[in-house]
Amino acid sequence: MWNVIRAQIYQLLRDKLAWGGFLISMVMSVVLSIFYADEYTSGSEYVAGMGMMTCMMGMIAVLIFVASVTGVDFTDKTLNYEILSGHTRAQVFFGRWIVAELAGIFACMTVMLAPVIVITFTKGWGDAMDLEGVVLRYSLVIVTLVSIVSQLVFVTIVTKNMYVTFLVGFVFGYAQAMLGMVVEMIPELTPVVESPMLSVNHCCTNLLNFEEWTTFFLNEKDQIVYNSAVSSELVIMTIATAVIGTIILVLLSYTYFKNDDLS
Repeated sequence: MWNVIRAQIYQLLRDKLAWGGFLISMVMSVVLSIFYADEYTSGSEYVAGMGMMTCMMGMIAVLIFVASVTGVDFTDKTLNYEILSGHTRAQVFFGRWIVAELAGIFACMTVMLAPVIVITFTKGWGDAMDLEGVVLRYSLVIVTLVSIVSQLVFVTIVTKNMYVTFLVGFVFGYAQAMLGMVVEMIPELTPVVESPMLSVNHCCTNLLNFEEWTTFFLNEKDQIVYNSAVSSELVIMTIATAVIGTIILVLLSYTYFKNDDLS
């Protein structure tokens, strides 16, 4: 399987489409940070105000990377050649799944965190939020990304077309993002919208949208302090949903791949 992993890494490093999508996502994230730079005086303020937006940019990167890793070889029969050369289907599948997980999470977190790191380095973290809570939230985002990558792998394995994965991933991601607006009109949908099962919405809204804040006077100036703490219930639900979802999706994906004729 190590040979499959090395081959996928080699191929990914030369994939112009994947890196082009990553570059576009990164540029969009950086442009947002520059555009709103004057509104935030610290890294903590930037995370509170722009965390949700940079998360959306990161989701574009993970979508393109994962679809490219798992889908490009369906078009040129590389999968068949690997199997004919002696690799088992398990090695072919899990070699790609591992690279997709690592590359997708790397791409997403880089897009999300690069502006935060730059602003924190230049302006300091500040005291708008506790750093520990923010670190925990981003850690939960990584856990959820494992499930998101597995979802995209499943779609690609079934459709055998990375462009269909682009479309399906974008539509479902956008639909989840729009649910936040719908719930304002239909409050009864709140439990559904806040469910960790809606993984993209869970990352961008539940984990990186800091709505709770307190205003008080400090040196005759208003200061907003955001609550970055995470409840134990949210931590447990996030991890449990991601782990169970990933296991189910990987089993379904591999079972389909194992029995498919790859034609």
